[in-house]
Amino acid sequence: MCVMTNDLIGKRVKLTEEFATEYYYDKPYVNKVLIVVDLILSYKEDDIKKEFGYNRVVLKDDDGNIYDDDIEEWGVEEVTANETTFEVCPHCNEEVQLESKFEAQVCPSCNTIILPCSICPVNDNCLNCPLSNHSVEDVYNKHFNKMLEGTGYTACFVETSELYGEDDDEVDEDDPYYMMPMYEAHIEDENEDEIDDTWTGRYCEAASVAEELEAFISELLEQKEDSSDEGDKQIIGIQDVESSQAFEIVEELIEKFNSGRLIHFDQKSALVLWYHTSKNEYIVHNVYKGLDKWVLENGNYLDDADDAMLAFLKRKGKKLSISVNLSEEDIEDLRSGSVFNWTYPDESGIEVDVELFQGDEEA
Repeated sequence: MCVMTNDLIGKRVKLTEEFATEYYYDKPYVNKVLIVVDLILSYKEDDIKKEFGYNRVVLKDDDGNIYDDDIEEWGVEEVTANETTFEVCPHCNEEVQLESKFEAQVCPSCNTIILPCSICPVNDNCLNCPLSNHSVEDVYNKHFNKMLEGTGYTACFVETSELYGEDDDEVDEDDPYYMMPMYEAHIEDENEDEIDDTWTGRYCEAASVAEELEAFISELLEQKEDSSDEGDKQIIGIQDVESSQAFEIVEELIEKFNSGRLIHFDQKSALVLWYHTSKNEYIVHNVYKGLDKWVLENGNYLDDADDAMLAFLKRKGKKLSISVNLSEEDIEDLRSGSVFNWTYPDESGIEVDVELFQGDEEA
């Protein structure tokens, strides 16, 4: 007699590999997670199925579509609500785990939007990709609001009304980001009031905004978790940490990006210069600690190494002090049209070319 396993009803299942590859490979639900809505006794005239206890399952997808295609009970396997799928991110080339949901998601390695192509139902026909028109804001807001679930806070990730370079004459039209949309984000409380110091920078690369927002959220969650004994905690800076330990902290922060490489860390100013190999970017960050967790924040993202070093020195407060002591004779020589040239050696080893001359009085 066929035994009905009613405990399968209501469970989330997928087709087994054999069923998916040999029998139902052309069905639209071949890679979907489905819900068992009914079990039907095997055909009475089929003595073999009766003997081995096979039942037919009736399945439903998340959109409410019902599938009753003579799928036998052994052709499905239960999945957990948190089942994940593996995907190689086309942006950072890391193999990462995503939720087993066919929707645009955020790469846990580089914070760019990634599609779960490994469970695509259209059989690798990328020209007809069902996810090609995903909303950048919706994907990131869903991702970060899941992180904030139950806290009373809300992530607000938006596309700004500004296009990069539209009001800046210094931006070259050949710049790859010229006239591209820009994004920014912040966190709001349950009254929709902005949380202080949670505004990200404004960038064309949505992943750069996501990177800063994730750091703010991590810090906010840490503060909320430890708010009960906040008075017992001492806020310290990286400057107060023993130098070797501080270096290890910075290296660990860079390593979490998988493809990050530390260039220089200045403990006194809490500044880090590092290179993101997968994005081909030089980044200047502050190292900051609110309670228990160290984070990188307030980033400058630059394509050129020299520009990155200059940004690092500027944020460090590095200045060149040049004093020129001219005699009366020197001044007369300048007035008569002489030009003085020499190289000024700064104490840090930087050499600066200096030229003094009498300018146009009318200018």
